[in-house]
Amino acid sequence: MNTEIGQKLLSLVPGGYYKHLSSETTIRRDGSQSETVLLGIQAHTQDAVKAIREALPIKLWSKSNDGTRWKYNADYQGVKVQIYAVDEAPPTCKLVKEEITVTEQVPVKFEQRVVTKTVEKWICD
Repeated sequence: MNTEIGQKLLSLVPGGYYKHLSSETTIRRDGSQSETVLLGIQAHTQDAVKAIREALPIKLWSKSNDGTRWKYNADYQGVKVQIYAVDEAPPTCKLVKEEITVTEQVPVKFEQRVVTKTVEKWICD
């Protein structure tokens, strides 16, 4: 059932993007089974993300950043949908630098010192 929904979603994705549909069945100890269907779509720009999202009947997406690239995830009727490898930040996000204080080990007899570091993180509206 979920595979059919995944195939329908796959057919809605505009051409020109690398996309794949995979399915995994899990058999639990009690003998029951569950199917996980994943639709993955590769997009490198925010314009591509917008075109893909407009083509799909999904309203709620979550976004995340792994430090270099963005991912958009959603669930639709049992199908996990992921738009990945997006190089551009979302227009609602900005990169800010913030100083944080952390305790870390230094190679002098592994004593711990409190240091202040500048880190970058994304803030999204």
